[in-house]
Amino acid sequence: MTVEQNIGLLAKMSRWNPDKIKERVEILLDLIDLKGYQTRYPKELSGGQQQRVGVARALMLDPDIVLMDEPFGALDPITKKQLHSEFLQLMRQVKKTIIMVTHDINEAFLLGNRIALMDKGKVIQVDDKDGFYHRPANDFVSQFINTNLTK
Repeated sequence: MTVEQNIGLLAKMSRWNPDKIKERVEILLDLIDLKGYQTRYPKELSGGQQQRVGVARALMLDPDIVLMDEPFGALDPITKKQLHSEFLQLMRQVKKTIIMVTHDINEAFLLGNRIALMDKGKVIQVDDKDGFYHRPANDFVSQFINTNLTK
């Protein structure tokens, strides 16, 4: 599928009017800085551009909540850093609740305002960055933060 078809897929499945789909895709392409890429195919895009298309597809139906599972996991460090910056800007623009799963505590602290730390399928602590630093719930949290956090 082309970028346009990929982003518009859920709207097409929801039987939106084709003109409305095209209009919404244009808005999202502008939002993710890929205007003019409608007819391109995934193999013609960089990894970062492919991730942006996925984000636009997730936003297509304008949901209240967006779930993202390791959205930056397969990217090289330079692309990841650039997309983190773009993602923070995008979050401010779309004003959505975004739940992001990550195994990278540094990424969670950079992008999240509420972080849930889990161990063996159980939530151990839900807090902001400061809470994890200054009020760890237990030794596991303290050790996890001290071991995995890039200073």
